[in-house]
Amino acid sequence: MNKSILGAALLIFSVTLSSCVPRINAGPTTNNPMIFQTLSALPQITKDPYSLEIETVETVVSKPKIIYQRSSIWQSGGLSWIAAKAVEGTPRIRVEQYSVASDINGNVLSKTLNVGETTYIEAEPTVYKYGAAPNVGSVFFPSRIYRYGANCSGCSSQTGTSPTSSGVLVSIEPAVQQMDGSMRPGITYEGYYVVASSPRLPVCSIVEITNHRFSGSGLVPNRPFKAIVLDRGVRDNTLDLFIGDETRYNSIVSMTGKQSPKVEIIGFGTSARNSAGDRICRLP
Repeated sequence: MNKSILGAALLIFSVTLSSCVPRINAGPTTNNPMIFQTLSALPQITKDPYSLEIETVETVVSKPKIIYQRSSIWQSGGLSWIAAKAVEGTPRIRVEQYSVASDINGNVLSKTLNVGETTYIEAEPTVYKYGAAPNVGSVFFPSRIYRYGANCSGCSSQTGTSPTSSGVLVSIEPAVQQMDGSMRPGITYEGYYVVASSPRLPVCSIVEITNHRFSGSGLVPNRPFKAIVLDRGVRDNTLDLFIGDETRYNSIVSMTGKQSPKVEIIGFGTSARNSAGDRICRLP
């Protein structure tokens, strides 16, 4: 390549390169700095991959003890052998702390008992005081529950049927008159067993009897049963359970051993008359 051609090529290249450079008009009193645009960083939203919380768990370990206290009559109409709740007890409670780890969606990943953080809230006893009135919730402990029939020595039975103090008829068959006046076979009044009490308990009182040893006619030893006071004829805290015919004690309801019964008053019916004029106990 000769020198003239090479010089021409260099001239064209220099002209082209100079045309790519931006022109800045600069006067004697004007500054035009170059401005470069910068992009701000996008905000970042972050969330911990898991959370850790403390959870407290309370568990009842044991029920409160029941204490019966002897005292003077402390309720209007109270009796020395009837007790009522005077102080409500509290159970013994175990308090445990757990560390619970959860993911960002709330799913539990682990639950660990914190060693050394377990405490106890000690129980307070429930206190019953004697000298209470026969109200719902009152309790007493009969020295014994006897059995009797419609043909008992003090019963006015001529045809095998005798009226109770409430007016409800009972029979040696055995059978018991119901609220509608009909005689139903068995020893229950509207599903309740029939008992006689002292006048200290209102007629139509409804009780639950536990810790007994009766067997037969639906009764099972130590299984609680409900009864209604329809009759009199006993003293103080004793009761008589109606079994129909006194000559057939054990064939209707037998006694399977020594008993230490507990009686709780759970409700009260009312003395009334049915549509036929028969005296009845109307249930609550």
